[in-house]
Amino acid sequence: MGYNVSSLDIHALSDSILKRLRGRIKTIVSTINPHSFVVAETDAEFKRALEQSNFLLADGIGIIIAAKLLKKNINRVTGPDYFSEIHRLLNQSDDKCVRRFRIFYLGGSKELLEKLLDKVSLNWPNVDVAGSFSPPFTDEFSEVETRSMIDAVNTSGADILWVAMTAPKQEKWVQKNANRINCILISSIGAAFDFHAGTVRRAPIPLRKVGLEWFYRFIFEPRRLWRRNLVSMPLFLKNLFKYLIGGK
Repeated sequence: MGYNVSSLDIHALSDSILKRLRGRIKTIVSTINPHSFVVAETDAEFKRALEQSNFLLADGIGIIIAAKLLKKNINRVTGPDYFSEIHRLLNQSDDKCVRRFRIFYLGGSKELLEKLLDKVSLNWPNVDVAGSFSPPFTDEFSEVETRSMIDAVNTSGADILWVAMTAPKQEKWVQKNANRINCILISSIGAAFDFHAGTVRRAPIPLRKVGLEWFYRFIFEPRRLWRRNLVSMPLFLKNLFKYLIGGK
């Protein structure tokens, strides 16, 4: 349907990411779900950011359903799971080349970042944190604001940048500024900071395994998520069936 979605499972993906880190190969990672697919249909800049990512992860169960109908072998890798796995590998690795990589967290409020860094220190004590930055809460950043964000990342000496500013803002910002950022790995991961900081409850594992994480989140955040579930999902399915019958 126009996107080169990663077929790798979480372990193969993480291995590939670490190899690129060791080789100091600039890598952009984004995620896609039915809502982002629909938004990108009318936002060319966002669509281009998704298309040009080195790894585009199937974050939503709707993408997996579409892949099965299209007879594509795609593994679901959510932003929070990818975030956890990279931290786990950096924390446990005895490889000096891997352990030296430093991490920067960009996005969310100062309070959220404080909670997140506490959890990172608790869960992955060997991870080398370079710093964090809470950007202004605005629809679009000015050049002065963007420069202050990039300066904070670059002066920290970070190799890995996690960006959590919600889609499509985060992907578009990364696409526009990746060449100005010195990090090797830049990943846009949406609500992963909230989940790992403990400010938003994630669905129990059994619900995640059967593809009902979206329903759990919708129950607790209907006002924020109604559009993606009640508007974007039907539009995504419409696009999917048009593609299946060759009418796109």
